[in-house]
Amino acid sequence: MNKLQDIKISPTKKTPEILANSSTGYVLLAGMLYPDNSYETYNELYQWIIEYFKGRNKNFRMDFRIKGMSDESYHWVMEYLKKLDKYYKDGRDIEVRWYYGADDEDIMEDGEDLEELVSFSFRFMEE
Repeated sequence: MNKLQDIKISPTKKTPEILANSSTGYVLLAGMLYPDNSYETYNELYQWIIEYFKGRNKNFRMDFRIKGMSDESYHWVMEYLKKLDKYYKDGRDIEVRWYYGADDEDIMEDGEDLEELVSFSFRFMEE
């Protein structure tokens, strides 16, 4: 079996920074989420998450440091979380940290709405 490769994608004005570390189970999605092609932007990480949990990996942490997002990006974030919820229900240790700016109520509320869709709790972190 091939070793799962880490992901390191630099942000642009419209696309997020995406990091995924196969050794630690740490994932970061940060920045602006307004890509022209959301499938191209987000599918690689979605597939990475599936591959990560095909192994015996139990621990996983995903940090969301979103500055703004389109409706399509919101849908992808929801898909990530629904997939993580499945693994959580299978006994995996899932931690999600949702960062928001002190003056960014919309991002905080998005996190609260998304948290209601899953069985695990988010850690909300004001920055």
